[in-house]
Amino acid sequence: MKSRVSRLFSGNRAVGFSVVLAILLALPSLSAGWAADDYIHLATYFGKVPRHGEDASLFGLFSFIAGTPEQTAASIDTGYLPWWSAPELKVRFLRPVAELTHALDYTLWPEEPALMHLHSVLWFALLVYLVARLYTSVAGQTTLRGVATYLFAVSALHGTTVGWIASRNSLIAACLGVTALLFYDAWRKRGAAGYLLAALVVFVAALLGAEAAAATLAYLAAYALFIDTGSLQSRVLRTLPFGVLFIIYRLAYDALGFGAYASGLYLDPGSEPVAFLRGFIDRAPILLLAQITGMATSLSIFAKGADLRALWLTAMIVVSAFVLLFRGQLLEGRPARFFLTGALLSLLPVGAAGTDERTLIFVSIGGYGLLAVLLCRHLFAPPEVPAERSWAKKGGSYGLALLHVYVAPLLFLVNING
Repeated sequence: MKSRVSRLFSGNRAVGFSVVLAILLALPSLSAGWAADDYIHLATYFGKVPRHGEDASLFGLFSFIAGTPEQTAASIDTGYLPWWSAPELKVRFLRPVAELTHALDYTLWPEEPALMHLHSVLWFALLVYLVARLYTSVAGQTTLRGVATYLFAVSALHGTTVGWIASRNSLIAACLGVTALLFYDAWRKRGAAGYLLAALVVFVAALLGAEAAAATLAYLAAYALFIDTGSLQSRVLRTLPFGVLFIIYRLAYDALGFGAYASGLYLDPGSEPVAFLRGFIDRAPILLLAQITGMATSLSIFAKGADLRALWLTAMIVVSAFVLLFRGQLLEGRPARFFLTGALLSLLPVGAAGTDERTLIFVSIGGYGLLAVLLCRHLFAPPEVPAERSWAKKGGSYGLALLHVYVAPLLFLVNING
């Protein structure tokens, strides 16, 4: 079995296989049509409804609620918002890169949702390829790279993201964020300053694709800590330009009136720091539960009271059991440390947007890299590696393989159509 797995997931054919499989799994979305925010985008772009307050966005597609009492009152009068909405309620996102891709759809095929879905499928295929390149830069052309790419490609957590046109911004931000990481890696390995400049430019573009791209900083930090060479001080200093750009971006974001406030779902650390910290404590275990099990958590946003506490407790038990079971391998080697650190730090910006599995796309980059480390260590280890003697770890590894290798593609097909 070990030799068959090694042959299947080694070499460039493993990447090509995963990209093709990702496309095949995503193609059923072409029949999904429009849903939820897609209709808001269409109506806003074509002027069938007024924009909810003027701002600096290109078309106002992600400016859902203006944040002024007057606009909130008007939205309540028209039925756009429920009567109990807070007067200062605001949900406005700065995503011009994502808006441009929707504008392209509306210009070329405004009445063909299937082609809009195909557009998103192509972004997903590109993302799988780019993530495979990142895994290669961290782990080399190994079985680990192939297994991680496969797990990422078939993850049920990505089904809803790919299958909902309005959620394309997450794919765009991830594609550009990973590209920035690849340029940074090329700069460190080849030394050409042009790669650093490209990394900085693409990082800004990623932020303008979606706020989730802030998680790129998590992987830059992990890279500096565990992949880069030189003194710790020099490794950290090299990443400072990205931090400076993010601060400039955030200041401009606030100055232009973007952000979220009083929505209950989106917790902006800039405008609601205390609520964000409390929300993060509630949300992080549930998000980790989804990452470990591969099970969707979108319905958890409706959980209240005892149901929410039960879900949180279940998540804490599963996460604790996972850590205790595999604690010896979670930090075993540079790749594992990179993947674990990147995934955990990514939870910080991700936790601002609820517990929907659609928010996990950045976390899953490191999450599936780490899962591949565990599977390769306990199930697919080469003959020269001592066999695992712990039946608990062996059983846990088989359980994870069952969920993420075999069940995940089936759940992907379920989630792709919502």
